[in-house]
Amino acid sequence: MWSHYADSHKGVAIGVEVNQKHEIRPVTYEGLSYVENATRLGSHETAKNVLSCKLELWRYEEEERAFVTESNYIEVSIKSIALGSKMDSRTKSLVKKLVSKINPSVVITEANVAEIV
Repeated sequence: MWSHYADSHKGVAIGVEVNQKHEIRPVTYEGLSYVENATRLGSHETAKNVLSCKLELWRYEEEERAFVTESNYIEVSIKSIALGSKMDSRTKSLVKKLVSKINPSVVITEANVAEIV
C-alpha cells in the first residue's frame, strides 16, 4: 500500500480506531462476480456491498469500510502513525515534534521497506 497511497514510501500511514457506533465491514476480495451478485438487494445495501468489494489482487491490503448514515464523516481516534521508509529525516523530525505536542500517546514507528515487500 505504501507505493500506492503514501507517495512511494515518503508519506505516512495513520492507524485509527473507529467509534463502534458505525457499521464496519471487511472488504471482500472476490472481484466482479461478487459485485454482480451484490446488486440484487435494495439500494442502500447494494451500495454498501459494492463499496465493500475489490479485486483479488488487492487482498494484501486487508481493508475495512466504515458506513455512516447520520453525518458526513466518522469519528476516529488516531492511535499510531507509521513514517514511510523513504521519508527524509527533516520531515520525520517535524512529524515527530508535531505529534508529541498534539497527542503524545500516538505511537510513531518507521516503516522498513525490506519488511513491507
